Amino acid sequence: MMPRGDALTLMPTPDCPFGFPTGQLRRWLGEERYAALGRWMRGRTVAECDGRLYDHDAGQYRPSACAGGPHGIVYNPRDVERFVRGLAPLD
Repeated sequence: MMPRGDALTLMPTPDCPFGFPTGQLRRWLGEERYAALGRWMRGRTVAECDGRLYDHDAGQYRPSACAGGPHGIVYNPRDVERFVRGLAPLD
């Protein structure tokens, strides 16, 4: 469950270089706040960490830092920060 106090000071570092994986957010926020984040994120973009990056110069995929354990859906840290601050999503 999300700790009380200054949530930004207590905000964890994302487990993935691309953002916060859903599992990490569920553990940190708790199920109720995670559901609220899902509603807040409607229409927002998320990323998918599948353990690879596209190399445009080579025209192929290469392993990413997460190749040993892809994280699946990840949320942009700035979006998570805005949610925690109680701010509206940016267009």
